[in-house]
Amino acid sequence: MAEKEMNQKTENELQDLPDTMVTDITDRKQAENSLRESEEGYRKLISEMGNGFALNEIIFNQNGMPIDCCFLEVNPAFENITGLKKEAAVGKTITNVFPGTESFWIDQCGEVALTGIPVHFKNGSKLFDRFFEVIAYSPRKGQVATVFTDISERMRIEQGLRESESNFRAISENANDGILIEIMGGDFVYANRRASEITGYNIAELITMNYKDLAHPSEIERISFTSNKHLDNKPVPYSHETLIVKKDSTTIPIEVTGATVFWKGQPATMAAIRDITLRKRFEEALGKINSELERRVEERTTELMDIAEKLEGKQRELLRHKLDLEKANKELVQTNTALSVLARNIDKKRDAVEKKIAQTISAQIVPLIDEIKNDKLPDKSRVKLDVLAAYLNDLTPEAAKGHDIIISLSAMELRVAMMIKNGFSSDEIARLLHISPHTVKTHRRSIRKKLSIRNANINLSSYLRLKLGKASHHT
Repeated sequence: MAEKEMNQKTENELQDLPDTMVTDITDRKQAENSLRESEEGYRKLISEMGNGFALNEIIFNQNGMPIDCCFLEVNPAFENITGLKKEAAVGKTITNVFPGTESFWIDQCGEVALTGIPVHFKNGSKLFDRFFEVIAYSPRKGQVATVFTDISERMRIEQGLRESESNFRAISENANDGILIEIMGGDFVYANRRASEITGYNIAELITMNYKDLAHPSEIERISFTSNKHLDNKPVPYSHETLIVKKDSTTIPIEVTGATVFWKGQPATMAAIRDITLRKRFEEALGKINSELERRVEERTTELMDIAEKLEGKQRELLRHKLDLEKANKELVQTNTALSVLARNIDKKRDAVEKKIAQTISAQIVPLIDEIKNDKLPDKSRVKLDVLAAYLNDLTPEAAKGHDIIISLSAMELRVAMMIKNGFSSDEIARLLHISPHTVKTHRRSIRKKLSIRNANINLSSYLRLKLGKASHHT
């Protein structure tokens, strides 16, 4: 807005001036505008250029010799190359911001500022450990402008090739890979011994050939494309596989690793080639093995799927059986519960019957047997009554004192034992039971053995009275 008002004011003032003066001022304004536009374009160009730019004021000593220079202007490329920001450089001297700067640079710039003659040179800087290509000119007396490019990598490559060509030949001649160097257009300018062995051509033949003479017809277009990209420094795969035709017309697969180099001052492509026939055969065999394995895996997978399907069917069947078993188990539990209730009822009835039997035996039958024993009966009959009483007592829980004896002895042994308990002698027992005394002795030994009476000092009669109750008297 201020500039618009100023321009309007200027136009108003111009209307009040004489025509000659108006013309002079108008021309001057146009010149100033053109200069301003040129300066803006110049600054934009300097700012956007990829080369480093610096404008310096030369500092001279009393003898008129350049001793330093002060930075007046630098561009972004200068910042990137030197690592020094514009704010840290402008207004300061080169020896201040770059201590240790070689005198060559100050002398060269001072000479351009004094003579006004531009120079174009290449030189290395120990301070930056780089090589620079420099164009220096003097836009105004006492000043020098420099446009510089970092050419360190290119200089190192060129120097390396100059220094290592003999080494390269010594190494390549003993290399396991074939080495071929081709220049623009694809003509070979170098081949090593291994390249000759791989291709079948001798070295003299190879360096008269073009890569198209070796390439399989189906591969020429692709190889040409890759080779041109190498020469143009464009990114390409580090290595690739292709086919070549040998001197004997056989086709073999090779692996190619390419790199851009300089050969006698001009860009070239170095290709390291390797015969991969055996590897390809191995890969082919491996492919067949993989195919066979895949086929077997597929077959096995089908078998496993069938097995899995059958197992799934079995699992379903087992699940049905499980459900049936759970159902049967549930029914069994219900049945068991019912049986338990029934068994408890039976136990109650049995207990009642046993109790009634025991009461009858204790209250009626045993007393009656005892009354019969008091009658004058033969000893033989008394023994029978004792045995009967023992059997009856064994039926009552309260009178189960001699139960083990009763169930462990035979009927005859029990009769003999009851008579021994009641004090009968062996002869009396033999007479009453109509058996021999020897048989009675045999029964005595058997009774002791069955009742585990191992001590001969234990009286059998006393033992039986202790276990079976008091003895009945006999005459």
